[in-house]
Amino acid sequence: MAVKKEKWYGNDVSNEVSLFENGLLMRCCGVMYEVIVWLGTGYVYGLFDDNDLIEDLDSNRGEVGEPFPSWQCLAELSGSSKEDYRTMVMDSTRDVRALTLLTDMISYYGVQDAVSFDWDAKAYSESEIRKRLNKAL
Repeated sequence: MAVKKEKWYGNDVSNEVSLFENGLLMRCCGVMYEVIVWLGTGYVYGLFDDNDLIEDLDSNRGEVGEPFPSWQCLAELSGSSKEDYRTMVMDSTRDVRALTLLTDMISYYGVQDAVSFDWDAKAYSESEIRKRLNKAL
């Protein structure tokens, strides 16, 4: 059975702006998200599991110090309390929740800690990724 892939989206109305100015595009692909991120020298395909991240975040609640990943650290980006941030994220639709968590994880921890990808993954130039995405942009 083939996995249903949804439409690409990002943190801007324009997929082009989301990818080429903000460095991120994603789409639901079964139980995970397929993502394209800017990684220093090119665009790389990877995976993001929002449900797994939430489990990790919840298991770190109440830990002393600064566990990875942390609701508190992500909440600091928005100036919210840990409880308010978690409630806002969890009360969102799944796609909004995943986008919020992913962009905040990238902002706080960096791409390598937010997205799963093969270290030998091919990096695509802007023109190559435009060809691969074709009508999605």
